[in-house]
Amino acid sequence: MLSKNSTRRGYCSCDSSEKELCSAGGGYETFGIAACVIGGESMFGGKGKITGAVLGGIIIGMITNGLTIMRVSSFWQKIVMGALTIASVALEKLV
Repeated sequence: MLSKNSTRRGYCSCDSSEKELCSAGGGYETFGIAACVIGGESMFGGKGKITGAVLGGIIIGMITNGLTIMRVSSFWQKIVMGALTIASVALEKLV
């Protein structure tokens, strides 16, 4: 009974808001890819470790936090993340 009422309330709230949030979280793909690549995952296949991806995420978080504290716009933050990803892939290919 409780789940039916919750479902009805969810439908009613979605219907009354008349808003679509399909773009919520958009643009974070670059940060996820950069975190994996910096953490040691290979873009060319192979194996990676979860600890590397977590450390890469922490590094990306620290860089993003630093850029935000320095009041760098989100446009330039995405460019920095893209440049870091390209540099990481190039370094992986050279080594």
